[in-house]
Amino acid sequence: MCDPSMDKTDLASALASPIDPMALTVLDMLDRADRAVEVDPRQARILIGQVSRLLAPARDARLTPRRRSDLTLAPWQERRVVRHIDERLGQPIGVAELAEGVGFSPSHFSRCFKSSFGVAPRGYVIRRRLERAKSLMLHTRLPLCQIAMDCGFSDQAHMSRTFRAIVGSSPNRWRREQASDAAILIPTSLPNVSQIGKQRLEG
Repeated sequence: MCDPSMDKTDLASALASPIDPMALTVLDMLDRADRAVEVDPRQARILIGQVSRLLAPARDARLTPRRRSDLTLAPWQERRVVRHIDERLGQPIGVAELAEGVGFSPSHFSRCFKSSFGVAPRGYVIRRRLERAKSLMLHTRLPLCQIAMDCGFSDQAHMSRTFRAIVGSSPNRWRREQASDAAILIPTSLPNVSQIGKQRLEG
């Protein structure tokens, strides 16, 4: 049977669109049932039963759990989004921009992205910015203010706050520690080639 708490406007909205032919059929049948309920209750029950059967597929579709594949990004969408993010790390990146690239609404994209990557789009972008910043700190002598701008942070202070919150250390300290660890792994001096030859002759 139909839900008695739903009026005819609710039923029309629940169907595909206000001009859906089935919606018009349902509204007509409900009007007839409404007129018949006092003079011919049996006919009213028949009409309501027919409406219930018409609405059953839509009701079942709403109650059926969505497949996981409906709530994740396809592999090609994941690759496109990641490539777009990496190519634009130095610029502002919004959810609407990412969603448009795969043809989703921002809200649906956010749900699918989190299901695919385990983190919201904004969180993922921040982590990619920090990964890029770490790489630049390790492999270049760029000042932190320049690295911050190249990685899409508004300024060095913004990068420092974000870096400390996620990494647990300031960028300056992290850079020094990484440089110190690398220096330990590299011998401070190498034996002279002539000395090696001399040692072999003496041996």
